[in-house]
Amino acid sequence: MNYYFVFQNKSYLKEKQGGYLWAPKRSKNGNRVSHWESMKDVKQGDLIIHSYMKKIVAISIAITDVFAAIQPEELRKEKLWEDEGWRVDTRYIEINNPIITSDHSTKILELQPSHNAPFNSIGRGNTGYLFSANKELARYLLKQTESIQQDEVSKEDVRKVREEVGLLELDEVEVLDDNDLVDAIENIEIEKSKVTPYFSEPKEKLPLKASGQGSFTYPRNLKVAINALKRAEFKCEFDNRHKSFIRKRDGNPYTEPHHLIPLSFHNNFPYSLDIEQNIVSLCSHCHNLLHYGKDFEVVLKKLYDDRKDLLKEAGIVITFEQLLSCYC
Repeated sequence: MNYYFVFQNKSYLKEKQGGYLWAPKRSKNGNRVSHWESMKDVKQGDLIIHSYMKKIVAISIAITDVFAAIQPEELRKEKLWEDEGWRVDTRYIEINNPIITSDHSTKILELQPSHNAPFNSIGRGNTGYLFSANKELARYLLKQTESIQQDEVSKEDVRKVREEVGLLELDEVEVLDDNDLVDAIENIEIEKSKVTPYFSEPKEKLPLKASGQGSFTYPRNLKVAINALKRAEFKCEFDNRHKSFIRKRDGNPYTEPHHLIPLSFHNNFPYSLDIEQNIVSLCSHCHNLLHYGKDFEVVLKKLYDDRKDLLKEAGIVITFEQLLSCYC
């Protein structure tokens, strides 16, 4: 996914209504212009931040790759540009209470890319149409935008976009069951970073969370689960030769986190089970085999033997027979 910042002081209302971005291929004197040339790189799924009258008024997601297109009639009436151009169709999400970019100029200058950036060194928007953004700038602007919305519906609209494009912070995602945990990880771009050592001391339990219809469940920590996958180098911990596929979001091999001791048995233990020592990385086949397969004991025994000492260091003592009973 790529990120873009578009200035639309002359065209926002018309382009929003039509659901597109459009820029000419050449100027009236026949020259190519860099901020129009940027259109040629936009692909389906890219995120665009829309500026109009010095405010972030919309976010959109490209629903097509760029394609050659004649200038739309509503823009042609302005008589500002040549007819041959580039177009990208996008899904606009309007922002009810937009942020003013000058209020955030210091942070924008800190985060924006060094090449083809939307703002100059004193924080003013560069003259032009489409410029490059990046994940860090998009994350900041969308989070700030969400924070100033004045009603819950508007906040949720921005949050859904942040979640869709993988811009939520890990500690913002509340996960209450294992299926949601797998889904949440698919909405996160897992960044390559150094794996921290195991927290070897016992970890205190967290309060239970309401999960609907009067029931309560133990919350899953998304960051802990992702660290467990990274620690395993996104390989299956039953057999690291098992083949997987590559995740669209970040290019890592696809594996799924699995709590070796299910969190539904948290009452049986004095300390938290939502720890890296208790989370294994599994290919889809082995994960489903543990839950639904006839011969799951072979997989379970191997994982138990690999983890029992680490679990003990974290204050979790369990025999294989006790673990087996959690799956029967």
